[in-house]
Amino acid sequence: MLFGRNSGENAGQLAVQLWLVFCEVDLGGRQMVGLGLQQKLSMVVSRLSRVRILRHQTRVWLVLLIPAAVLVLLLPVQIGSWRPEVPVLLGATVLGVLLARILVRQPSLSEAARLVEQRDQGLHDVVLTAVQMLSQYPPPQTVLAQMTVQDADDLVRQRDWSKVVPAGQILKWSVLSLLSFLLLVSSVTAASHYGRRLLPAGSQAQSTEKGAGPNSEAGQQQLVVEPGDTEVEQGSALTVVARFSGTAPEKAVLEFVGADSATRQISLSETVDAGVFAARMEDVTSSGVYRVLYQQQLSAAGAPQQSRDFQVTVFVRPKLEQIDAEVTPPAWSGRAAETVEDVVRLTVTEGSQVRLQMRLNKPVVQAELRPAEGPAIPLTAASLDGLVVQAQLTALASATWTVHLQDAQGRTPADEQQFSLRVVANKPATIKPTFPARDVNVSPLQEFFVEAAATDDFGLVNAGLEYSLAGGESREVSLLQPTADGAPVTAAQLRQLIDLESLQAAPDDMVTYTFWAEDRAADGSLRRVWSDLLFAEVRRFEEIFREDQQGGQQQQQQQQQQGGQQGQGQQGSQVDNALELQKQIISATWNLIRQFVQLQSAGTLSKDLETLVQSQKQAIDVLQQSLAQGPQQPQISALAEQAVQEMTAAADALSKATTEMTVEQVALALPLEKKVTQTLLRMRAAEFQVRQQQQQQQQGQQSQSQGQQNSASQQQLQQLELDNNRNRYESQQQAQQQEEQQQSQEQREQLQVLNRLKELAQRQQMVNERLKQLESELRTAQTDAEREEIERELKRLRDEQREMLRDADELAERMQQSAESQQPQQQQMQQ
Repeated sequence: MLFGRNSGENAGQLAVQLWLVFCEVDLGGRQMVGLGLQQKLSMVVSRLSRVRILRHQTRVWLVLLIPAAVLVLLLPVQIGSWRPEVPVLLGATVLGVLLARILVRQPSLSEAARLVEQRDQGLHDVVLTAVQMLSQYPPPQTVLAQMTVQDADDLVRQRDWSKVVPAGQILKWSVLSLLSFLLLVSSVTAASHYGRRLLPAGSQAQSTEKGAGPNSEAGQQQLVVEPGDTEVEQGSALTVVARFSGTAPEKAVLEFVGADSATRQISLSETVDAGVFAARMEDVTSSGVYRVLYQQQLSAAGAPQQSRDFQVTVFVRPKLEQIDAEVTPPAWSGRAAETVEDVVRLTVTEGSQVRLQMRLNKPVVQAELRPAEGPAIPLTAASLDGLVVQAQLTALASATWTVHLQDAQGRTPADEQQFSLRVVANKPATIKPTFPARDVNVSPLQEFFVEAAATDDFGLVNAGLEYSLAGGESREVSLLQPTADGAPVTAAQLRQLIDLESLQAAPDDMVTYTFWAEDRAADGSLRRVWSDLLFAEVRRFEEIFREDQQGGQQQQQQQQQQGGQQGQGQQGSQVDNALELQKQIISATWNLIRQFVQLQSAGTLSKDLETLVQSQKQAIDVLQQSLAQGPQQPQISALAEQAVQEMTAAADALSKATTEMTVEQVALALPLEKKVTQTLLRMRAAEFQVRQQQQQQQQGQQSQSQGQQNSASQQQLQQLELDNNRNRYESQQQAQQQEEQQQSQEQREQLQVLNRLKELAQRQQMVNERLKQLESELRTAQTDAEREEIERELKRLRDEQREMLRDADELAERMQQSAESQQPQQQQMQQ
């Protein structure tokens, strides 16, 4: 009673608020299911509607299959620019889609709820009850109704209703619908293509009653032949396409009549497009005409219908068939002229005259050799018929040209060939001392044996030895012996005995010698090269052997005593240093004279001359330091001052050469430098290379001491011999290892080339056997078609054979280049 009417109103307001929480109100005032329940039921309704539409769509297309096929047979063969099956298929497609959606009833929420209750027994009709309550108008506003909707919405959020209408069911009907549509399309297309042939002639006449008769002008316009009048390259294929806009014939034939009135017929095959026939005629060798013959019915009597004649014009592209080269080597090479046939890569000597003759398949209006860079070389006609063109070249540098051809119609070869010319440069002769190949000590009465190896790529003109005493005139001896048959000498061993007694060599003299070799340069002039400059010191008779200068200095310092003996040993060491440095200066000056032109071209000549001047001044400083160490013997002091003056003169000559930059001025410094060595050797005259190990202790033991000294000397000799043998063995062993590594790499490269040559030989043998077989088959061929097929195969094999020959030429060139690059290395290893 306390609540009364107000409490009832409050309860009603609370119920309305609860209802608004779980329900939505549309613009028309109609209440709908809670949001979660609405979304789930809408999903079920959508999937169920999709399945029903696909099912009805499949049925409609299957029902329309036969009527559509019949309709396409009854329609004319051409509706405007379309085939009859196109509008039929479009109409059937649109009709099937529309009927499927019109006939299908949209599922209601109650139907969806019942389907959900059937699939999910645990709902206990809660969803169906909520939907039925809400389907009433107006919906009940009781608390029970609100609780029912609340329970249904809570259950919806915990359930997955995607399996009520499974995805597999949707996929199944989608596939069935697609298959039924494809069956409809294929049936209608097949009926349009092949069904007309089953109809009686009267039906076909009705379908084409608006067309003209077979021999009328309108009937001829129903056939379109491609490419019509055309041009084709000789030996290529001609493809002809015939498009029939009316009824497709049962048979169509391509007929070609050549210039020699020979007739060829090829059946036209129907393509996947309706009324389209095509044929390919291989190897068109001559001009002619072609036409299309066709017959609507094979059983019909009379001559077949035909298109108009179309002209085929055969053209020939210019083509390079063969290159022959006449090579005339320069006179200085001593080689005879030669002719190389069918070549695309040619190797010639520098300065050779090369005359190229190129055979063409037809006359051309333009023929030239085009390099990658630079002007083109024109090819002139060498025959009256214009089938041979030529060019004269002087081989100065390697190059590659493209053979460009153009005929009167502006046609060029399909594949332009290239011609490569490799020029072998005329390298200077090489000469290398082989024995003793180092600086040595000799006696004044000795006949000094020297040896060197000289080589040249085209032949030595002369070779020999040049030697002199320091400060004296040079003597030159020719050592090259000509061959018995007069052939060029490309390699020679030069041997000579230098008679020091005839030179009047005295102790402390210096003998310098060098080998030289002459050949012909590219311009035919005589060219001379020299080897390194070597030194031979004339020793005194009373001097004792020693292993090397450094070891002798150490032994000398150990045996020297205090006082004057100590100062004398230091002086000897400084003189030795100055002498060694002076030898290096002489060698550097000699090498600069030999390579004067190359250094001048490289721009390093001035820098090298400055280095020589600084080295000569350094030698002066070394010698002056020896004079400043203490009082010296008068003879040694005088020689030292003389050496300093000579060094200064040599340095001045080199300094003058840095300004004049002439080889003559550099050559003036060389005799001055040699005089310095002569003076330094005289300063070193008092030194012994090996001093006595012990001094005489007693006068009575002199003989014994002498015997011990001889024994020690003998032991030292033996030890030196063993050391020399060991050093020689180690050097030989290292050289052998290097040579083995070099040979291993060379063998791998040669093995690759040999394997390639072996493969080419096998292919060549197979091609030759096949050529013999085809030539035999050609003689026994019965028909023209067989002969043409065999001739095409023969042409292909000959082209392949020519390509293999070119590959073999390339491999031979690689082997020659490898041999040329390995020859200097082998000579160096031997030396």
